[in-house]
Amino acid sequence: MSTRITIKDLDRAVIELNSLLGYTMGQEGSFCLQGSYGGWQLQRKCGIGNEAVTNGFIPKRKLFDRITDIRRGVQITKKVLNLNAYYTN
Repeated sequence: MSTRITIKDLDRAVIELNSLLGYTMGQEGSFCLQGSYGGWQLQRKCGIGNEAVTNGFIPKRKLFDRITDIRRGVQITKKVLNLNAYYTN
């Protein structure tokens, strides 16, 4: 049985994602959460509003897993880019 995901867990995951990308909360380009219709959505700050990163409003567990996947992708990409920089110098 999986652990229950809370809003606090989602907030922490978004903060870690922003930190990994060098953003602070509320900064242009940073990620934030939006709740509606009993579900949650990952959004990105742009201009005067936000744009959806995930489709629709989904359960907290599903969104937490998607944010975790995005974070892993960013970590892998950073690692690959650092390796490429190492091998090209």
